[in-house]
Amino acid sequence: MSTDQPPAVPAPPAPEYEFTPAQNRTFENLGGNLIFAGWFVILVVLVFHAVLLGRWVAQDVPMYDRFRVVNILWPLLVLYCGWQFIATGRAFLRVVETRGSDIAFLMAGLDRLNEALSWLTLVPKVWLVLVAIAAVVGGIMAAVHWMGY
Repeated sequence: MSTDQPPAVPAPPAPEYEFTPAQNRTFENLGGNLIFAGWFVILVVLVFHAVLLGRWVAQDVPMYDRFRVVNILWPLLVLYCGWQFIATGRAFLRVVETRGSDIAFLMAGLDRLNEALSWLTLVPKVWLVLVAIAAVVGGIMAAVHWMGY
């Protein structure tokens, strides 16, 4: 008599949480709004710069008086954020479309949204640091002036 046993079959993965139809409608609306906002932002940036370029070509009016790095970085940052909003919206729509893997797609959507907002808040954070530095330097200069130096 043989003591060999058949190999154990791995258990199927347990299904994750599934949102209710009302919750799925909320995610569907959120996803649709994010996708619309992302495409709208991208369209506005592209049309604005197309008008600037067209004016430059047609009327010989330069886009800007002089080149500044922010003239390139800011539109690229906004385009990237628009793309992140579209990707976030798609991730939230996947929450609605799938069955049994809602949490994984929800977390992916939240991760994308956090990344987009992190990039979008980069400029105000830099400005706040520069304002703090300017306030300290201005305070030191005022104190030196007040002391009569």
